[in-house]
Amino acid sequence: MEVAYQKIKITCVNTVKKDGVVAFVGDGVNDVPVMRSADIGFAMGSLGSDAAIEAADVIITDDNLNKIDTTIRQAKRNYSYRKSKYCLRNYD
Repeated sequence: MEVAYQKIKITCVNTVKKDGVVAFVGDGVNDVPVMRSADIGFAMGSLGSDAAIEAADVIITDDNLNKIDTTIRQAKRNYSYRKSKYCLRNYD
């Protein structure tokens, strides 16, 4: 039965990917194939299985889902900063 749920989740992820970037949050072995099919996989570290942590792109070390928003904001800020520094360096 769990394999059927994985296929449904993967189908949903692939459908949504047509419209943009997809992130998936998981914590168990059954979430690994779905995390790999998503653009970004988040694993919840304290409850997450070792397989989910290995498959994830980002590991949240506690189970506070609000940290996902914080992580995305920090990544955007970091990307913007690096992009501006790279552009400045190329014009020197």
